[in-house]
Amino acid sequence: KDPEFINKTLTKISKKLDSNKEITNISIIHAEIKLIKCKMKGIPIDISISNYLGLSKLFFVYKLESEILIKEQRIALFKRSIILIKAWCSLESEIIGSNKSLMASYAIECLVIFLFNQNNEKIKSEIDAFIQFFELVSSIDFEKSVVTI
Repeated sequence: KDPEFINKTLTKISKKLDSNKEITNISIIHAEIKLIKCKMKGIPIDISISNYLGLSKLFFVYKLESEILIKEQRIALFKRSIILIKAWCSLESEIIGSNKSLMASYAIECLVIFLFNQNNEKIKSEIDAFIQFFELVSSIDFEKSVVTI
């Protein structure tokens, strides 16, 4: 958690990203959790520094996948499903973006975890998870079931 080390790391990463012509709009956010925001081929990317919560979530996802899916020979289905659903949510529907009072990325991941928990045997591909996601979201009464400030 050495601030000088973190700032040097941010600068090095930023310079490396800047050398790639496909990466644009690079900015460093000096908040509680240091962040580099950029776009690659128009897709927004956030790179966090010293984000232990993010690492914990990553390990949690790996553990879920190894315990639930690998035993059933469906390696990476969970992660690929999350990527597909999050890509659609951010690029097509624009419902992800807690900074814009939309759904948080973690909320989408929790919904996908719920899907796999409830319908694991029915989900054979990413498209199955995608369809199940729409069925789940369309059944939510957002007027009564959403927590807001």
